[in-house]
Amino acid sequence: MLLARLQRQARLRALEPYGLAVHQGRAFTVIARHTDADRELRLSELAKLLHIAPRSATEVVDGLQDRGLVQRNPSASDRRAIAVQLTPKGRRLAQRMSDELDSHAALPGLAALTDQQQRTLRELLATVAAAQLSDSDS
Repeated sequence: MLLARLQRQARLRALEPYGLAVHQGRAFTVIARHTDADRELRLSELAKLLHIAPRSATEVVDGLQDRGLVQRNPSASDRRAIAVQLTPKGRRLAQRMSDELDSHAALPGLAALTDQQQRTLRELLATVAAAQLSDSDS
């Protein structure tokens, strides 16, 4: 719990220059990671990825759209569904954030670990998280 709290605080500090709240930054990075020219991300899928209610996903996307970072379009495969994608401004910001957040990715307390130890820890935690998520989906 302590590590999660420290990571959240570090991400909050890293997001401050961009004027994004943590929930907006999290949604924005998920949108950036899951969309490209060949793949769309529906609002309903975004809500699932963020583990939030669809209404909450709509509100977060509203805020990102107001800032000109994302846009909504009808889904190419289902006109009843709405897909979200980054705008050119959003793509530029996503690249800047990626570069910046990578440099803030390690918690200050993990500085005692070597780069290899940090990579190993991230891999182990990702494995545990993936297993936990797959257990909760069943």
